[in-house]
Parts: sequence; C-alpha cells; structure tokens
Amino acid sequence: MCPEELIVSSVSLFCLFTAGLCLYSYRINKSFKPASIKYVSISWFNLIAIGILLGLHVASSCDRRFITWGSALAGFYFCLTVVETFTYLSLVFFGPG
Repeated sequence: MCPEELIVSSVSLFCLFTAGLCLYSYRINKSFKPASIKYVSISWFNLIAIGILLGLHVASSCDRRFITWGSALAGFYFCLTVVETFTYLSLVFFGPG
C-alpha cells in the first residue's frame, strides 16, 4: 500500500521542480549570465530534494510512474548542476575573461 501523503507530496514537488526547470531553461535561453552562487545553490538544493524523494519512492510500494518522472528530473538537474557548478568555479578561479 502506498501512503497517500507520499503521492500528494510527490506530485506537488515534482510539478514544482518541473516548472522550475522550465523557468531555468528560459533564463538560459534568454541570456546565460555569468553564474552566481545563487544559481548553483538552487540547482544543488533541487537535485538533493529530488534524490531524497526518489529514495522514498524506491523504498515504498508506490506506482513506478513517480520513479520514472523523478529519474528524468534528476537527470536534467544533474546536468544543470554540473554546468552551473563548473561555470561558477571557473569564474571564481580564472576570472571573467
């Protein structure tokens, strides 16, 4: 049996993370400004939160759709986090030029 609280929280958070990913891609397509620690920390927070929620789903008996949805989001956020982190670190260590 799947807890109803887990289903409601999963749908809510996965929808929020999906909307956040759409807004993030809009920012990148509009103009990829130099990275700041704000964007790095947002992407890390989202990646960790998705990982925790995926871990709860794997341990439960809930429908596999949520694991698929979360895995896709985790993959996108992983790529985004790597790009944001290394862009920020390159600006910190090597400067903007």
